[in-house]
Amino acid sequence: MTTTTLSRTRFKFNLRRWHKALLVSFLIFVLFILETSLNSSLVKTIIFGVMTALTIFSFLWLEKKESWRKRLAKYSLPFILILVTGGYGMIFSLNFISFGIGLLSSISYYFFASRLKLPLPYKVREEVTYYWLDIVIFWVGFLFFVVSYYFIFYLSNFGTDLTRYLIFSSFLFLISFYLIAFSLWARNRHLQEIIFYGLFFGFVVLQFVFIFGFYRMPPFGGALIYLLTQYFFLEMLNLFFRYQFIRRVDIVRLVIIMLVLLVVILLIFKPFLLIK
Repeated sequence: MTTTTLSRTRFKFNLRRWHKALLVSFLIFVLFILETSLNSSLVKTIIFGVMTALTIFSFLWLEKKESWRKRLAKYSLPFILILVTGGYGMIFSLNFISFGIGLLSSISYYFFASRLKLPLPYKVREEVTYYWLDIVIFWVGFLFFVVSYYFIFYLSNFGTDLTRYLIFSSFLFLISFYLIAFSLWARNRHLQEIIFYGLFFGFVVLQFVFIFGFYRMPPFGGALIYLLTQYFFLEMLNLFFRYQFIRRVDIVRLVIIMLVLLVVILLIFKPFLLIK
């Protein structure tokens, strides 16, 4: 064996996909904790930029063989996840809640980046359900609701409350359409189905925003109801696409699960959900 061959063998070090995803997730968590620990707006902004740049770098690091169009479509969800996580760190300081949010966001990123095979092959799209993908989608929707609400109603100057609610409802309509569209794209559904169900859920959310504005619920409580609405809608779609019909017993089961989850979360996190 020559010297050149020996050196190549000695220093060859290939990280597997889950190793890369774990490393990036850990760095995101550390940056988020650092962001929430500091009080300087300038330093927070710099850290937010570093988190965004790290996420973009991870796209190139994890996927080297796919086209740019497919990378953009595939990694748009974790990119929004890091944006809303960094936005939360810009608004709030470090405490137990912020620590948990940073941990859940980094775990969600790891779930996505470590097992990314999207969209599903057409032949197995009916048999496979990406529960980890649904978890990431639910978490992105929850965080987006909280961050956008605090930014629009507490940190910005958009005039009257009506103007703020119009802007907030527009943002929520767009993210709702996107999350459902991404979920259906990942399951290799047809474009017509993606657009129809994305718009349908967006209009459902508009009704939810109207009720939310009428009762002036706290943002975390409203985000919880939004999360449960997402869960119910996606589960109904999963059942419909898999069996081509929805049984009454499935609807009852979903309603019971939602009620149990709502009661458990309210009992455990009631002070947290009432934060204004």
